[in-house]
Amino acid sequence: VVVVGGGMAGTIAALAAREAGHEVTLIARAPGDTALSSGAIDVARDPGEGPGAPFGRGRTVAENVEACVRMRPEHPYAVVGSDGRARLGEALAFARERLGGAGLPLSEFALNAPNRYFVPPAGWPKGTAMVQQSQAGPDLAREREARVAVVRFAAVAALDPGLTVRALRARGVPAVELPVAWPGGDDAPFLQAADLARRLADAAARNDLVEALRRALREVSADAVLLPAVAPLDGAAEVMGDLSAALGLPVREMLGAEASVPGLRLHQALERALAQGGVSVLRGVARAEGDHLWVEGREALRLEPRAVVLATGRYVGGGVRKQGVFTEPVYGLPLWAGARPLGEVAATALTERRFAAPQPLLQVGVRADARLRPVGLDDAPVRARLFCAGALLAGYDPPIDGTGLGVAVLTGYLAGHYASEAAR
Repeated sequence: VVVVGGGMAGTIAALAAREAGHEVTLIARAPGDTALSSGAIDVARDPGEGPGAPFGRGRTVAENVEACVRMRPEHPYAVVGSDGRARLGEALAFARERLGGAGLPLSEFALNAPNRYFVPPAGWPKGTAMVQQSQAGPDLAREREARVAVVRFAAVAALDPGLTVRALRARGVPAVELPVAWPGGDDAPFLQAADLARRLADAAARNDLVEALRRALREVSADAVLLPAVAPLDGAAEVMGDLSAALGLPVREMLGAEASVPGLRLHQALERALAQGGVSVLRGVARAEGDHLWVEGREALRLEPRAVVLATGRYVGGGVRKQGVFTEPVYGLPLWAGARPLGEVAATALTERRFAAPQPLLQVGVRADARLRPVGLDDAPVRARLFCAGALLAGYDPPIDGTGLGVAVLTGYLAGHYASEAAR
């Protein structure tokens, strides 16, 4: 089995096929969308979320998924059918086990419970099913009275929590800003989150941070401390645990923004999971030629796979390109915006003026049947042993429906199993 794409969907597909007993090769050019994520595993947003209900209406994650299916019939959750959705818990448990084994422990999840709400830098509470253990602070939907101290590193200009604190207060969370005199040095004003994460990998720097937090907490009453997303790439959960033990109250990091440390941490764990799982990884660009795949890297290699999973992402990952027409570059598969086939159409024709409206441009991708085989205009599979997963699939818009990495995990898991069956 060959998998094209090294993000969440491709990695889960490769690991699932490997577990089924196949030799698996994964082709990846560079980190994609997963490395730019918040680090959280969003499965489905509560459709009741809104200005009057920032924590939703208490629907369970499973109910959110079914609501998504009813409202968006082209969504991948709808495409895989009830049999596919029935394996969502299995897929999430598989991802959690493999990432935990690769050094990235994730919080527990429950499909029969509501989303948990954590804090991103913008401050609007984010509902999600599972987060990295270092991010698993107070669930704001259930601990609304918790007084959260949001750390502001006084000398670091790039990490200002003012917006976070104001947004939390506007939603009834008693948040307070906590100025902390760390780190020192003439370069402090120029440091970014990744620089601080590297510093916190050092025990002496962590001790300095503990002392600075202790001094700051003498002036502020808090039930929990929330750091920017600056825990180190390795051992983030242990570092947050050590800080919590030293201060005697929970210390966690925020969810990440674009190009965040938690996103990079997640990508690193995916790469480790591939190595631990015995998946061969080739760096390069894949190009199909009949039933063969060429990998163009330092040298050209020709592969003859029995089955292929295409998990190349959308715009960031390179799975969809716009050069006059929208194209899928590996197999030349037809592309769609929801139920609409695409050809020579301007990108502006696929946008809506209202910011919060679903954007067809952000739903462009490959349509698939219930077994995730790409289909053509006649709705018949284009290739019997080709499967698609993740953001390459048409019909979903993660900023609107909150299903980003949940779709990646489920469709990657299913595609890996379907490819395994086809490769026998």
